Amino acid sequence: MSNEVGFASILGIDNEESIPELRRLESLLNRFHNEQTYQNEDLLDSIDVFIRLLQVLCRDYFPKFQSIDLQKREVLCERVSNLCQPLKKKFKQILSNQTWQLFVSQTLTFGRLLRTDFTRKPLEFARKARIFKDLPKNSQIELINLIQRMKAKYPHSLADILDDEYQQIQKIDRDNFVITVIGNAKASKSSLINYLLDLQVCPTGNQPTTARLTKVTYGPQLMISLVKSSDESIEKYTFNNQCELFEKTKELIILKNEQRKSNLCEDIVVIELPIDELKHVELWDVPGYDENRVINQRIEEILKKTDLILAVLAQQETLRQTTIDLIKPCLNQQNNRRSVTKICFIISQIDRFYADIQTHESRDVCLQKFYDRICDELPANFPRISYKDSNQFIPMCTSYRFNPQDYLECRENFLFKSSEWFQQALHCLIRQRTDFFLKTIQQFSHYDNLVRQNVRFNRTKDIFNQRFQMFSRQLTEKINEQFTQINLQLKQAIEDIVQIAKKLFYQSESLETIENYIQTEIFNAFRQILTDQNPDLINQIAQLSTHFSNTIELKPPEIQILKQVLRETLDNDYYSDIIVQYHHTSPYHLSAYFSTIAGALSDTLKATLSLPLGDVEKLKLAYGKFRRRGTFVEEKTLNSLTNLAQELMEILTEKLEQSTEKTLQTILKNQLNRISNDINNKAQKYLHSSMDSMKIEHIRQFYTENALTITRIYLNILDLQFQLDYGSDFEIFLNERLDEQCQFAVYAGLLKSKPVAAKSIRLKDFKLQEVLYFRELKHRNLIKYYGIKRIQEDRYYIFMPRLDCDLSVYLQEHKNEMNSTFMDNMIVQIIQGLDYIHTQLELVHRDIKLENILVEKQKRRFLIADLGGVHQQPITKIYTDDYAPPELFSNNNPALITDKYDIYSLGIVIRRILEFTKMNDKLIEFWKDLSMKCCAKEPTLRPSCQLLLEARKQLNM
Repeated sequence: MSNEVGFASILGIDNEESIPELRRLESLLNRFHNEQTYQNEDLLDSIDVFIRLLQVLCRDYFPKFQSIDLQKREVLCERVSNLCQPLKKKFKQILSNQTWQLFVSQTLTFGRLLRTDFTRKPLEFARKARIFKDLPKNSQIELINLIQRMKAKYPHSLADILDDEYQQIQKIDRDNFVITVIGNAKASKSSLINYLLDLQVCPTGNQPTTARLTKVTYGPQLMISLVKSSDESIEKYTFNNQCELFEKTKELIILKNEQRKSNLCEDIVVIELPIDELKHVELWDVPGYDENRVINQRIEEILKKTDLILAVLAQQETLRQTTIDLIKPCLNQQNNRRSVTKICFIISQIDRFYADIQTHESRDVCLQKFYDRICDELPANFPRISYKDSNQFIPMCTSYRFNPQDYLECRENFLFKSSEWFQQALHCLIRQRTDFFLKTIQQFSHYDNLVRQNVRFNRTKDIFNQRFQMFSRQLTEKINEQFTQINLQLKQAIEDIVQIAKKLFYQSESLETIENYIQTEIFNAFRQILTDQNPDLINQIAQLSTHFSNTIELKPPEIQILKQVLRETLDNDYYSDIIVQYHHTSPYHLSAYFSTIAGALSDTLKATLSLPLGDVEKLKLAYGKFRRRGTFVEEKTLNSLTNLAQELMEILTEKLEQSTEKTLQTILKNQLNRISNDINNKAQKYLHSSMDSMKIEHIRQFYTENALTITRIYLNILDLQFQLDYGSDFEIFLNERLDEQCQFAVYAGLLKSKPVAAKSIRLKDFKLQEVLYFRELKHRNLIKYYGIKRIQEDRYYIFMPRLDCDLSVYLQEHKNEMNSTFMDNMIVQIIQGLDYIHTQLELVHRDIKLENILVEKQKRRFLIADLGGVHQQPITKIYTDDYAPPELFSNNNPALITDKYDIYSLGIVIRRILEFTKMNDKLIEFWKDLSMKCCAKEPTLRPSCQLLLEARKQLNM
């Protein structure tokens, strides 16, 4: 072995004295191999020397090895490994366990030092920033140009539309990629900065050092700038070497005593370094909240624009509340499951770990507990896994001086984990950025919805005006028809009352008694007649009201209000007030009338009684006058009461019409106000101002003129997100078509080895409104969309799961296997999917049918598909014959398209499903009954999906 090339020569070291321990190590290894006999004591001493040599080489000559070419070090590593390998078996037998572990540990550390590629820089993960940043560039430019065209064409009416979004999109292009290092005082933040840069740039030490905000970025030469907050002036310093720069950073960043609490802290130190990894990157070192409270607000501002955060926590620390308070807003900036990738926890100073005196827990156990505390105390969805498997939890030792083994292990771990984490974080960032672009594009759809809402608003008013006159006429006819019958019955009752009143009169009852009797009996008679007639009258009026309410989209509670008004109008004793009023105001008012009649009758009776009994002729004449007076009294009384009843009928009729019309007008006004407020609220949200006719018209014009461009930008952004998620891991089989020559071809394909269906659609056939909800419709009974991929300039593929068949085919295949339980489960699944569309997103499908329900046979799962027609504010008709509701084709009874449109189609689907069984049990009868209700002619009588599901639930109780 002595003839082989020496260790120093392998490394290309001409002067062996530069690493004298290397020669001693080589000599000792040769001796281990060459000497046949070895005294155990001498061998143990030599092994101890060998271990110490490795320790010195790793600690004292670390920079020297770091500067040597990796290929040469790998040759030496293999040489040393070959020499050590035969010795291990022998050494293990003679060494104590502690010495053996030390021997293994030091040989592994030395081997790791020799194999480490020091050309890989810790900050190398930032090289990808520019690549990822440029991914959405084309869409970003197109979006900016689109908004600029809109503002240029309508500078007055649409100047405020998308203004905030426009400014933010432009700013995205100008900003660098911002990485901020945060942590408490003495958490080794500055040490991490130096480690990332592989340079001694930021001052470190045992005392708090960082007092000013420090930004490190790329520059062609070494330079430091001090940006003063007092007058915004800038002091610049250039340097010839790194040592000079480091001395200046210490001078500017470290502030003493009271200076650390002064306005000097508000100045910013900017360090420029010619390091390629810093291109397009800003690396911030900020004091912690517990370190410098003077600039807390400034730190918050930096964190708001930060893309990625490195949170440094010392391993011996607890998770302080100040740290939690600092980190929480960062996690909450993006309220979605990906937001957690924005932050990575660096657990520093692990080389200073000491086991707890009481628990004696290992470093691994303590680090796992630290990771678990982060999972427990921070509002983020960190996975509950081993800390070693988390790319967002990296134990770090930032200097080789204390423990080369920890340093090398942590360096290797950091390079791997930071790259993985950064890849995920960049993916998340670009996803969030493109989501923002999509949201901006969606505003145009919202504007289109505003236009549609305005159309629906005007249509609602037109429909009301057309229908209200008809409703009022029909209502009056129904009321008059019923009240004519009531009047006839009351007239007969009044005649009976008059006869009895006459008897009471002749029996010398007081006028007050007679009058009270007449009023009471009229009250009772009228109440009884109304009680008998009310159900039929209210039912007929309610039918008219329900028919009318459909035209203005009244909700069930509003219909109940209308019915209650009708009922209260008829049930209340309005007639008692009218009769009392009549008593004081009518020319036939009862008290005065009866007093006069009573006086006339009394005088006639007295005159008759005063005639001599023998004067027969005079007696006959007097009696005739009495009879005529009696007849006059009867007629006048009957006329008076008849007139009272007639006036009563007229007043009640008018009262009923007025109450009903007033209620309808109020409900209509509320309905129109709701729509109008909704339009204005959305206008405030999207237009940042109130909606007016000019804005509506200009929005409509611009959207119509640029619909294809807007759709293309939107689809291209979805295509970019598809690239992020799947890359090129997909395949489409153009020779395997799945559809039956429908409007759009559907081909079999693979997406990450998963069978999929790919629907081919040309750009001109896409409608923006129809692709907005692809990613939002997430329910087990709705077809899932994986994404949209652009294959050609004007052709896109929509990827979705490849299912077995549609429901029409499935029912034919299994017509002999159907039972009520299976059908029930099938129907419930379909209703649950439709309920999600209606309630969660407030959409209308518009084409529910057997062919648009797909089947996953193995799981017996039924999914609503063909979601291209879903819409929030539909004003156009999409339908399939035999599934379309009748109001869609009514000229006399036009109606707005609502979720009741789908309910009718659902009723037909249920009916078609039930045709495949001859069973007639409780479940079948239940669904037959509900399918009939779903197919009610009047949309307002059709139950909602939620009511259907509730009814099904009640059936089991």
